[in-house]
Amino acid sequence: MPDLEQKDFPDEQKDFLIEKIKEKPVNKKKLIRRTIITISMAVIFGLVACVTFLVLEPVISNWLYPEEEPEIQTVEFPEDLEEMSPEEMLAENLPTESPEPTPMPSREPVQSPDPEGGEETEVRLGEEQVQEILAQVTFDLNHYKELYAALHEYGNELSRYIVTVTAVTSNIDWFNSVQERENQCSGVIISENGMELLILTDYSAIRSAERLRLTFYDESQVEAQLKQHNEATNLAVLSVPLEALSDEVRGSRQGAQEGSEGRTEEGQEGAGSQGQEGTESQGAPGESAPDGQGAEGQGVQGPESLVSTEGPQEEGLPIVKFGYSNSKSLIGTPVIAIGSPVGTSNSISYGMITASGTTVSASDRNYRILLTDISGSQNASGVLFDLQGRMLGIITNHRTGTDMRNLITAYGITDLQKTVEKMSNGALIAYLGIRGADVPREANQELGIPFGAYVEEFDMDSPAMLAGIQRGDVITAIGGKNVSSFAEYSKALMDLEPGDTVEVAVMRQAQEEYREMKFNIELGGVR
Repeated sequence: MPDLEQKDFPDEQKDFLIEKIKEKPVNKKKLIRRTIITISMAVIFGLVACVTFLVLEPVISNWLYPEEEPEIQTVEFPEDLEEMSPEEMLAENLPTESPEPTPMPSREPVQSPDPEGGEETEVRLGEEQVQEILAQVTFDLNHYKELYAALHEYGNELSRYIVTVTAVTSNIDWFNSVQERENQCSGVIISENGMELLILTDYSAIRSAERLRLTFYDESQVEAQLKQHNEATNLAVLSVPLEALSDEVRGSRQGAQEGSEGRTEEGQEGAGSQGQEGTESQGAPGESAPDGQGAEGQGVQGPESLVSTEGPQEEGLPIVKFGYSNSKSLIGTPVIAIGSPVGTSNSISYGMITASGTTVSASDRNYRILLTDISGSQNASGVLFDLQGRMLGIITNHRTGTDMRNLITAYGITDLQKTVEKMSNGALIAYLGIRGADVPREANQELGIPFGAYVEEFDMDSPAMLAGIQRGDVITAIGGKNVSSFAEYSKALMDLEPGDTVEVAVMRQAQEEYREMKFNIELGGVR
């Protein structure tokens, strides 16, 4: 090929070939707009991520680490205390500590030192000397005031256990206007199950209630629900969520206790000053009585020391303590009726138990009735307390005789304990359907009737009647437990559950002897 010859281009063409392309100028407005959009999207994304995290974090945490929900605990009351002797009851009702009181004179020999420095000799006080010393121990008006002041203070402490139950019902009048009617009674705080506070009260006053409102000692009010009721005793248990209670009711009691201690110290100072004035007015102890044993000089225990307030001093929820109401020596025990003994809320009365031998017969159990000398209302409600802050009975004037309608009576708490325990747990009570009594020792020895639960009557269409149990039979065993009294039968039946099929052993009279019979009975259930 022929060599390509170098051709010369014009100058204009040379300038075009070496021309450079210029960069496109930056649009600052567009750049700023894109930056703002990017930052805004980042902020929006962050906000969405935060909200999503806050919403999903509890769900994810509960899914990964599930929390155990609080369960309702089973309410169990302690077993009945053993019966105490009269000496033990007297010792328990007396104060545990006192300001060094001088003991009362007695007929016991007293050790007297020999004036010549010899051995001590025994000195016995005669009847006239004892009577002379006792005649000098007198209580004046100040002691009377102090006694009632101490009882009033003690009643205020016990009122922490009491609540006012208001039953609200609504009616429509002739003009189609809704009118609310309120009916009130008193209840007592008996227990808590971890989620609810439980209150025992009279069922007849709240039977037709549409709403229930409780008023505690600190004037706080909460709504309550009916948990269970018992037709035989006409009592009911109400429940209140623990989180609905005020701080003071739930346990913030330091302020109240400090106030109580301050009042007690003031009362003691006042009592001391009164005692000194009384001593000065009576002259020197040596002048008023031999050996300086005057009424004030003996260090006679003041009325405040006769009332023990150890019961209401515990911290936490104000849950009442149960006493023992089946003691044979209960007659004469001082009691305080708190609640509505006179038919008005927040009232209080004082007296003593005058009788405790009356029982009320119900299906499968008997309830002891405590009679007092306290005059009250036929619509009374509330609680009987002893001087140790323990509940002895639930006031009920539905069981009062026609000749004593204005005297306060109460169910003994010991016989009610298992029934209240079932009600507190919302459970039904096992039901056989008999009414009976104990077999007296004389009947056992003279007539040969075996010990056990003597069947006096049975309910119509009850499991006992359908199984063939008759009047005059004596139940000696139920559910594999031997029973020698009606109380033991009631206790054994209370430990069973409705629907259980149990073997009941009875002794039935056949001609001149008793023969054992056994029945397999399916228990019913009642409230």
